[in-house]
Amino acid sequence: MERMMEDAGAGRSRRGAGTTAGGRAGGGAVAGKIDWFRFWRDMVIAALVFNVVAGLVTWYYIFPLLGLR
Repeated sequence: MERMMEDAGAGRSRRGAGTTAGGRAGGGAVAGKIDWFRFWRDMVIAALVFNVVAGLVTWYYIFPLLGLR
């Protein structure tokens, strides 16, 4: 069973062997350094997804419970 788990995780990453922590091939990323552009891009995407889900839950679940829709 343990061997199957190791095999399942072996090909999980699609990045090449020469990529860095930042996901770019070659140099560029330094250990412990934050890629702020990528960080804020991901935060904006997460906020948009959260707001869409919260809006749908509010519109289709909360408002009908309160008799507002």
